[in-house]
Amino acid sequence: MIKKKVILDSAGHYRYYSALYNPELGKLKGHERPKCPIIDLELFPKLQTEKQLIRGLYDSYGDGEYLIFGFIKGKKGTWVFGKWNVTEEGFCREKRITNYKRAINKLKDELSLAEDQDEEDLIKDEMDVEKEYKIESDYGFAGHLKSSSRIGTFVFWDDDEIELPNEKFDEWADNAVKDEPEDAWGANISRAKDKAEKFEEW
Repeated sequence: MIKKKVILDSAGHYRYYSALYNPELGKLKGHERPKCPIIDLELFPKLQTEKQLIRGLYDSYGDGEYLIFGFIKGKKGTWVFGKWNVTEEGFCREKRITNYKRAINKLKDELSLAEDQDEEDLIKDEMDVEKEYKIESDYGFAGHLKSSSRIGTFVFWDDDEIELPNEKFDEWADNAVKDEPEDAWGANISRAKDKAEKFEEW
């Protein structure tokens, strides 16, 4: 689900709207804004790397700052698939601090200011609870696309793909038909061949 950063006024206030939103049309009410375009990765088996995805965004919607949310059919909620700054020369993936890290950092600050042992123990218990339940949502595209960059490093379109460890699908994403050959990304090969033409159209 693809959103794009839009500067709203001269003061630099911004929001992330649909990549199809045209700020030149002026302020639009919520129901007037176009829906976010969605890419179903299962329909595009040849779309295997981060660079391929981001190049497709650039070709379709131009340069800018993109915020992409992911979701799985049958799995509740969404997660931040990634955030990229895209230009005509290339792209850069931005680092994101998760809610979990924010909570832990806040508790660490409180721990350093604790006045007695009881307060320290209470804060440590809270940290254990945060670690156990991990209030952060899922983040990133590992298991869905192969990385083409390192966080915070600008990548030019003509740069060679960097060598990173192979990524595997999470168990909950393993919905391939059983007893049929799979490629290195866990995609069903026979299904991939059937959908190759759709990828070419995209």
